Amino acid sequence: MKTLDAVNTILPMLGTLPVTSLDTKNPTVSKIQAALLLHRQSVLAVGWWFNRKTILLYPDSSGNISAPANTLSLYNVDSYDILTVVDGLLYSMTADTNVFSGPVHVSVILDVPTFDALPASVALYVMYLAAFQVYVSTLEVDAVARSIEQQAVAAAAHVAQENLRQQRYSTTRGSAWQRICRALG
Repeated sequence: MKTLDAVNTILPMLGTLPVTSLDTKNPTVSKIQAALLLHRQSVLAVGWWFNRKTILLYPDSSGNISAPANTLSLYNVDSYDILTVVDGLLYSMTADTNVFSGPVHVSVILDVPTFDALPASVALYVMYLAAFQVYVSTLEVDAVARSIEQQAVAAAAHVAQENLRQQRYSTTRGSAWQRICRALG
């Protein structure tokens, strides 16, 4: 979904006519764009099938590890070491240092830099969240706001369903299943 399409879907909900460009001086369009940005980042911070990766990061010659570009958050996969990103470098909260002696296996949640690059189901979810926010801040909570909120909830359920489908969770890949198979011989 394009940003212009999302904006033009939200504007009629507010009783405003669609626009032909995002460069307009319309303050409502600016509000919608700001809401789309805010909700895009908050939805992505959860970590979904398309923006979560598990990777091995290696320290440079001074022991520093650069975080991947567009990192929203990350966590250590192999240990209980609490990690964060400070000034673009990996930082161990547990050891209170940004110097590492070896590679670190992390799960990284990455930002998708534009609304247009989001998967369709996620873009729809973000659009309804933004529509609800702008509607309530501009008008009031009424039947239309509740309808938008219900559409956002339905879109969230669709995103969660897509996430489960893409993850391909299976008990046959788990360690418990492997132990059962070995026991059966």
